[in-house]
Order: sequence, then structure tokens, then C-alpha cells
Amino acid sequence: MQQFVISPCSPTFLNLLSLPSSSWSRNGRFLLSASRDWNCIFWDLLSGMKQETIRFSTPVLMAQMHPRNNSIFVAALYQEPPVLVNMAEGTIKRYELPTEMGETADTGGNTSDKEKEFAANGSGGGGVWS
Repeated sequence: MQQFVISPCSPTFLNLLSLPSSSWSRNGRFLLSASRDWNCIFWDLLSGMKQETIRFSTPVLMAQMHPRNNSIFVAALYQEPPVLVNMAEGTIKRYELPTEMGETADTGGNTSDKEKEFAANGSGGGGVWS
């Protein structure tokens, strides 16, 4: 097991430089880190040891621990369906979550200034009006 040491020369430090997501357990003992190097790492912060490394076939954009069960987390993968991971009983089981691949997502936003002029953008093309 690898100890959790952060120094500028350690591989752990280099992993944290490209860390798009981290998730703490409810009790603060465990940390789940997700990185663009295709790995999720489950740390026991009390002992300072790495408990599990889960490698995926694509970069991990986000990972979030279950709020009550530290052995379960969900990971959002780059251009792949999200995955539910169960690390209970010493085995790692992955379950692909259903999604509708190929669908485009509509994004949008709006804002207004003091004169109540609105600007909207996104899939609708945007516009400014008062």
C-alpha cells in the first residue's frame, strides 16, 4: 500500500496537479480522488494509506462517494457512460449506468443588468432585448 505523502517530487503530488474531482466521506476519514490519468484512488486518511486504485478505460471527469456507504461511488467518464463502482467485500464491481448516448444536451444561461436588459445564450442562439 502507498502512504499518502504530498511533496513536490512525489507521484501523489503530480496526480493531484491534474485532479478534477475529489470527494470526502461523511465522517472525513476517506477521500476519493479522480484524475485525468484514468484513475480513481480511494484513500484512508487515518492511516495515510491508499486503499484502492480503480483504473478506467478513459479519463475520469468526476467521482462522487455515496453519502452513507463509503464503499460505493459513481464516476463520470469522458465520452463513456457513467459507472457505479462497489468496492465492498474486497472485490471491485462496476455497473454501467443507463444513458441515452448520442443525444445532445442543451445548455443555456441568462443574465440581466440594472436596466433589466437580458442576454441569453446557449442552444437557442442567444439575443439581447429589453
